[in-house]
Amino acid sequence: MYKYFIKKLGHQELGSVNSEGIPQRGRYIFVSNNSKILSIFPPLSEVVINDSALLPILAMYSGEKVYCNYIYHNDKISKPGIRTRNEL
Repeated sequence: MYKYFIKKLGHQELGSVNSEGIPQRGRYIFVSNNSKILSIFPPLSEVVINDSALLPILAMYSGEKVYCNYIYHNDKISKPGIRTRNEL
């Protein structure tokens, strides 16, 4: 069974470049903490700091496969008392 997650990316999520075409920021997509959305992604640990997995992503029109590092920035959960991030 295939599972799909499709999101139209905004310009801020595609990275930004300066006037010379040099990247200033990386690309990113935030993923919802909703359990229905998370069920299509590999499970990540709440106790392993910044646990991650590689995701194969197929471009919709070219069929090119690229790999994305899927990271759980979980400092807020894995390091009690530190109020930082809890985001995928």
